[in-house]
Amino acid sequence: MSFPSDREIDRSSPTLAAKSPPHSGVAKRAIDPFELYAAGIDTSDYVTRVAPLISQSVGDVGDLLDIGAGGGQLGQALRLPGRRWTAIEPSSSMRARLARLHDPPQLDLLRTFAVSAGNWRWTALTNAYHHFHMVDRGAPVAAGSTRPVRIYEYEAAIGTRFGQGGSGEPWRDWNFQILGNLRGPMWYNTEERLLLPGQQVNVTVYRKNPFWVWGTRYEVEAARGVTLFAAVNNIFDINQHPIFIALDRFPCIADPRFQNGACGNSMPGREFIVGIQGRW
Repeated sequence: MSFPSDREIDRSSPTLAAKSPPHSGVAKRAIDPFELYAAGIDTSDYVTRVAPLISQSVGDVGDLLDIGAGGGQLGQALRLPGRRWTAIEPSSSMRARLARLHDPPQLDLLRTFAVSAGNWRWTALTNAYHHFHMVDRGAPVAAGSTRPVRIYEYEAAIGTRFGQGGSGEPWRDWNFQILGNLRGPMWYNTEERLLLPGQQVNVTVYRKNPFWVWGTRYEVEAARGVTLFAAVNNIFDINQHPIFIALDRFPCIADPRFQNGACGNSMPGREFIVGIQGRW
């Protein structure tokens, strides 16, 4: 159950309505890109090639802080016997994979810092990337840019989760999470018809400025396999979109003749969500 903010209610209708795929009668399971990537590493020679190079360059690895640990293949190869391995990994599926390893890394920061905390838990997660050399040598002069289009220059995610776990008692196991996502700059030769001078549709390149989106989530285990949760997405009600140039705000920069009465496209505003989740 979700409740949009006042600004979301006041927005004009979207330009296009999402189309539901025809019902095939066959249940489809979404592919987890992280699981797919990890499976690819499992069957490749990535670790056998990269781990020796890192060991040669670094020497004694010592205690390993593995940021963006993924499936743990590289960290497992680099860790030394008897030394601490702490993993910070944003993907829940990858954290579950790490926990299933024969000798898993430490995922809890309280235990990493040798704090005796009983059932208290504290984890952190982060991930980021950066393209250092972004040049499209085949870009047309009319584009006004030599940057590759529809590719973020960088992105990042950071968050923390705090709570209690392991008691097995109703209403005693809970966690509270804060997560921030940074959308970096993107250059886009948009198909939107804009009220900007000199635009050539699908040719002229515009730059999307970076922005942060923050969200929070609270969960409590009410009974075995039953979790109640509440979340707030886009806490600061940011009116942005990861790709489109024309946003749903005034003054409009989109040509209304092609917008079906809307001003542009924006991601959802501040959103309150409550729900229940069952596992069996």
